[in-house]
Parts: sequence; C-alpha cells; structure tokens
Amino acid sequence: YTLTYTKAANFVAQNAQWVIATKQDQFGNAITYNYDADNGTVESIEYSGITVDINYEDRVNPINGYIAGELQEAQKRVASVSVTHDTKEYWSYHFGYETVGLLHETEQLADITKCYGPNNQYGCTDPITFTYEDRPADINTLDTDEDRTIVIPPWCARADGATIPCLGP
Repeated sequence: YTLTYTKAANFVAQNAQWVIATKQDQFGNAITYNYDADNGTVESIEYSGITVDINYEDRVNPINGYIAGELQEAQKRVASVSVTHDTKEYWSYHFGYETVGLLHETEQLADITKCYGPNNQYGCTDPITFTYEDRPADINTLDTDEDRTIVIPPWCARADGATIPCLGP
C-alpha cells in the first residue's frame, strides 16, 4: 500500500497533526479521506464510487485534552453516517446520545438506528440500544500515594544507541 499524508488544517499544535489523505494498493485502487478544514474531523471517505459521509453535531459537553502540550477541544460528535454510490444514498446510521452524571456530565452513546434509501424513504430498523453499568464508587480514585503513582519501565539501550522501554528481565 502507498499512504499519502497531509497536514491537518487549523490545529493548535500545527506540527503535531498529520493525517492520511489517501491509501492506494498496487492496482491503483484508492481510498481518499476528506477532512473538515476548521476542526480536522473526517468529513467523508471515498472508494470505488462509494462515499461514506460523516455528519456531526455539537456536543453538550466538549471534551478537552492535550496534543503536543497544546489544549485541544472536541466540540462535535458523530450524528449520522450515510453511504452513497454515485450520489444515490443506500443507507445511513443515526446515533442517539444521552447525558449522564451529576457532577461531571458525560455524553454516551445510547442507540444506533440503520435507515434505508434517500431521506430514509424505505424505513429504518429498530435501534440497537446500549446500556451501561454504574461504576463502583471506589473505582478510579486517587486517594493514596500508590493510586497516584505511575510506574515507568526501565529504559534499555539498543545497539544503535537509541533508548527504548525494556520489555523483559
């Protein structure tokens, strides 16, 4: 396979974000990835006359994190994915979310519904629903020094002088 990368537009950590633009096999069959210029999310994937469009909506509670020391914020979530061939929509998937949590609200996937035809004209399946168990109150706490300790493996030197994590004794 031949992979072609492109620099993602408008990322805070500009030199940290490269994304796949195309993937091509030895026969010339290619998959093309198209990205939103403002936030870098995948807008569509194209291959063999088929287009997979990914549609987003605003998140109720954006997710924050760091890439290369720069704050990044995920403000969108996937609302639906549609599959077309030569501009004719064959089916689409629609994602439903629920907001949970009292102190730190989180959005989690609640259901996925598959629909057929343009504008769902051939109907939809019953949604696949997801349930989640409540987390025990004592899990993922940082109450003790042991809970807050990160174990970093020892580093080993390779023959070329580079250092890598040691994987064995």
